[in-house]
Amino acid sequence: MENKVEFILKKEQVEFLRANYPNVPIVRRVLAAEKDLRFAISADEDADFFLWLDDESVATMAAGYEPTKDTYMIESIIDYMHIQESE
Repeated sequence: MENKVEFILKKEQVEFLRANYPNVPIVRRVLAAEKDLRFAISADEDADFFLWLDDESVATMAAGYEPTKDTYMIESIIDYMHIQESE
């Protein structure tokens, strides 16, 4: 039996992912698992999603690695998920 990772995202975080990354495979898989802002994904998908979020956080930075509003939103998703996983 595959381990599932469960977490909740805020409505604005889900809307941000839907609006900005509709064609990114890992985002599509994660969003497909949503039920009332709750998610249950495999541990492998969770790891892939975290790696993608981390990479995208850097990719959205402005010149000189200054964070943008997108960087802040992605970081809020990472932080929100980390807090839940540590509980």
